[in-house]
Amino acid sequence: MSACAAPAKNTASALEYPKPSASAPILPRAQAPASTTTPAAPPNAPPPKLPTRVESFGDTSFGGQGAALLERASPDGRWLAVCRAKVDAREREPNAKGASERDAVERFLLSPGEELAIDGFLSASRDGRFAIFLQHGALVLWDSATQASLDLSALGADARLSAESGAAVRTVDFDARSEHLLYVRQRAERTRVVIRDLNSGGERELDPGPGEVWRARFDPGGVYAILQLIHVDTNRNRKLDFPAPLLSAPRACGEDRAHFHTWEGRGDRPETLLLPLDGAAAVHDPDLLMPVRDALLLRDEDGVLSLSRGGKKRVLEPAACK
Repeated sequence: MSACAAPAKNTASALEYPKPSASAPILPRAQAPASTTTPAAPPNAPPPKLPTRVESFGDTSFGGQGAALLERASPDGRWLAVCRAKVDAREREPNAKGASERDAVERFLLSPGEELAIDGFLSASRDGRFAIFLQHGALVLWDSATQASLDLSALGADARLSAESGAAVRTVDFDARSEHLLYVRQRAERTRVVIRDLNSGGERELDPGPGEVWRARFDPGGVYAILQLIHVDTNRNRKLDFPAPLLSAPRACGEDRAHFHTWEGRGDRPETLLLPLDGAAAVHDPDLLMPVRDALLLRDEDGVLSLSRGGKKRVLEPAACK
């Protein structure tokens, strides 16, 4: 029988991982505000019909007559993120002094009745209602239902982007239910992970401890905030360095499409940190790969793959299978 055919049975772990009190998602389900104008439906009334379409964009031109490139669209057609060529820029000499791709294009977020000039589109909630973009250098949360904008940078949000291709957004994320937003707040040498209720606007902070947050996102299971944290000077240059350069603004529309930007061995090595959303103690282990609801997937230095839950480990793949 192959050494990979019979993994070891459950073994007690010397480490007791702090974990949320239940395997169900920790984030409370957002409550919609009570309506003061719509009467309650009778108990046996059929469910209300959902709208089959959103308001039309119409046939009005936007932002001039330059050629446009669609960068992103909401799943239900509420908005479009587009990049448009400036007419005056197209008429310049291709190699004119001072001209650049960034000068030649402009970006917009379009919705029925609104046209927002933006620096660059970053992310959106799964249902398409909320979007995150940069505008005049600030990180902005936009609600397509109310067309209200919130300047997250004014609240201390880290708006810096990674120069890595396909991974520019570092520390902003929407949860799977499109009810909460995660972002990282930096104020006076103090870093906090913020969980914002998208319906009520309420916020609560989680303390990641010392170090620099390289990346932060929600655990798909709704139990943890997953952080890539740099807190050890692994390259021994007496400071903490990120694994890739930072950008203060998105790359120009269409810039360097033939190039893929990545860095190998740059900066200090980040480690995975799990912040339970119920406020329990942070989970940190050098063997940690990822959370699986209330369990942790680990791989030790010998290559053993295991699942840890409640202080017990179940070996999924012994070292011989690596």
